[in-house]
Amino acid sequence: MSNAITRSRFNALVLKAIDEGAGILGDAPVKHAFYYHVEKRLKTTKEEIPDNLQAFHKALYDLFDQGAMILERRIARILYDELGIEFVAHDGWSLNDYIEHTGIHPTFQSDQVT
Repeated sequence: MSNAITRSRFNALVLKAIDEGAGILGDAPVKHAFYYHVEKRLKTTKEEIPDNLQAFHKALYDLFDQGAMILERRIARILYDELGIEFVAHDGWSLNDYIEHTGIHPTFQSDQVT
């Protein structure tokens, strides 16, 4: 995949990675509870998570403490696979750090990143 990606495509890939990554928590009822608590803490919808990654990071730490790092790393690995980028784990990195490392920033202004 090139490093040019539309905002809607980026958001879809992030949501897919989060959904697949949340699978580590359990089956559908557990994932439903996960999204309920994340949305409650973010005061937003699941679909808006890609535009609120710092708040998502905080919500994960509120829910899982240090376990959030495992979940964020799993989500990042899935996202990197979708983007065709080799994943390398880094101690202390958040999901946002991994996304910034791709060169694709989730808060880009236009619908096209180059």
